[in-house]
Amino acid sequence: MTEKDLQKENTELKKRNEWLESECARLKLEVYKLQNEVYSMKYTPDKSETQLKKEQASAEREYYLKKLDTRISDFPFPARAMNILRSLECETLRDVVRLQPRDLLKRVNCGRGTVNDIESILRTEGFELGMDVDKIFKKKK
Repeated sequence: MTEKDLQKENTELKKRNEWLESECARLKLEVYKLQNEVYSMKYTPDKSETQLKKEQASAEREYYLKKLDTRISDFPFPARAMNILRSLECETLRDVVRLQPRDLLKRVNCGRGTVNDIESILRTEGFELGMDVDKIFKKKK
């Protein structure tokens, strides 16, 4: 194998690992939601309702934080939108959600349609343009 092949394989493995981490967080969230449903149907003496809600909130927070750190190339942004985001040096979804629509509209070749495409993809992921993610998802130390 050449060095170029090894680098390509390494990049693919990194993308796969990021995807697996995101899926793991999503599945944890599903588990906590199911636990909460079970609890609401039947009392579980080992965990209180408050504890289950805290765990669910923590799982949701972890899921969204992982999603924010996903590279933009892993999302189905149209080519024009991807080129504009790259020109703004956006590497992760976190970088994209911090942008304001007016910042995008100032870019050459970025019109309302492109902004709508970006907003649409962000909405499917549970985000929107102009979010202060550091304030919403305060990192616990």
